[in-house]
Amino acid sequence: MPKKFTWWSIDAAFTKSAKYFTLISVLLIVIIMLWATIDAITTKFFNFPIPGTAEFIEDMNIPMVFLGIAFVTMEQGHISGPVFEQKFSQRVNRWIRFAGYFLGFLFCALVAWRQIPLVDRYFTTQLSKGGKVDFVIWPFALSILIGFILAAVSFIFVMVRVLAGKEEVPGKDKTQNAEKIEAASIEELHIV
Repeated sequence: MPKKFTWWSIDAAFTKSAKYFTLISVLLIVIIMLWATIDAITTKFFNFPIPGTAEFIEDMNIPMVFLGIAFVTMEQGHISGPVFEQKFSQRVNRWIRFAGYFLGFLFCALVAWRQIPLVDRYFTTQLSKGGKVDFVIWPFALSILIGFILAAVSFIFVMVRVLAGKEEVPGKDKTQNAEKIEAASIEELHIV
């Protein structure tokens, strides 16, 4: 029997896809750290700085941040106000969270919509940043566009989760995972 596609299977697939974009962000963090370390070593010991290091690191921060937004939203890794939430009933809190997610969706969709003509202009004109190493900026503008599109879509999934009363991430038991991590840590320290 073929696998039936449901909203929750699409939700899980999107969460998995968003995770891969987050892995790209992590890879960029490693690249930035290695680049900065190599630049520091070549500058200090060989008096030969890598040209354009500051610009490269500055621009690599853009995809590093924006490609990880969607996964953080899907995993509900955002800042919340538990003190504020304790003042209201569970039903009111659900609608407050829904309103917050809806505003997040509107913001991300608006930024993505406004980013499309910028990416088009940067791509067609091959606009470059200037500086010691002259490289085009459209890939960085495109990473902002992709990040905000993914974030807008992730807000849609999270809003559906709120409306359906399934706010926990599918297949993820936070309590059980925390207990497993704690048990593993205690065993590694030979405390048991």
